[in-house]
Amino acid sequence: MSPAAATPILHNNNYTHPVHSFNVSLSLWNANGLKQSVVHDVLSHVLDTHVLLVTETWLTSGSFPTNWCQFHLYGTKVSGAFGRGSGGITAFVSPSCPHLISQLPSYNPHTLSLKVGTLTVHCVYFPPPLSSDKVLSALSSLPLDRDTILCGDFNARMGPLTGDTVANPRGNALRPWLDEHCFQVLNASLAFGIHTFSTFRRQQEMSSIIDLFLTNIGDSGIKDPRLVVESDLSLGSDHRLLLLTFEYVAPPADLVTSGDSGMAPRRQWRLSKLAKSKPLGLFRTLFRSYIAPLVDELQALVIDPPG
Repeated sequence: MSPAAATPILHNNNYTHPVHSFNVSLSLWNANGLKQSVVHDVLSHVLDTHVLLVTETWLTSGSFPTNWCQFHLYGTKVSGAFGRGSGGITAFVSPSCPHLISQLPSYNPHTLSLKVGTLTVHCVYFPPPLSSDKVLSALSSLPLDRDTILCGDFNARMGPLTGDTVANPRGNALRPWLDEHCFQVLNASLAFGIHTFSTFRRQQEMSSIIDLFLTNIGDSGIKDPRLVVESDLSLGSDHRLLLLTFEYVAPPADLVTSGDSGMAPRRQWRLSKLAKSKPLGLFRTLFRSYIAPLVDELQALVIDPPG
């Protein structure tokens, strides 16, 4: 896959602005406790992915033994369980990932947030005992940029929407929130009816669709999307590995609406505000976001210089 590409130029009077596109590959898996000894094997199944997002790692400190870059939302230790953890999310970034990846602040105890190029990616793990109100509160705490991927183990069953056999209360509570914030469920359009969780209880198979990819990216911004659920791959968990790939077409920046200077409007900062931690953090996040397409293009030129 090509790391980055410059697609046609939009014209507005004398101003031209290139529309950038790049390929994105994200994998998602609930490990139900990720053992250090199996990390290498797990990663061997996602060598073509840019970022593997793992929920329920149970990792409470440190990192996993691999040369893949890691970002963590640590879990918590379970009382009386001899140091075993619960929860936790880790993002593994492939050494061959062509995009600039950075971790965003933690907006709630259930979400790991990243910038993947210019995309915002929020990965969540909402355990079953969590009330629907707390789930919605956690989602409402997230900054939802216009192009956002929201994924993870929601433990929310949405019935006919995703092709699941039933809907549960959390799934019913989530539907209005998705509509309000213009999120579509990619499982519904790309992997309808394919279970992401399967186990045996009381000698009966129990299956559901609870590991989800959601997005508010419009149809013009996401090209050739594909979502694969590895139903036949067993990695030691009741959850299946999901792989999402698509070409992302970044929206054009604000175009000149007045005057004929041919220059794009520029943002102005009161630099004195950078002495405070919150404005400084916002500045750093926006700066990384805005330079990501340039970094992608420069990396592409280094990898494949023009003849």
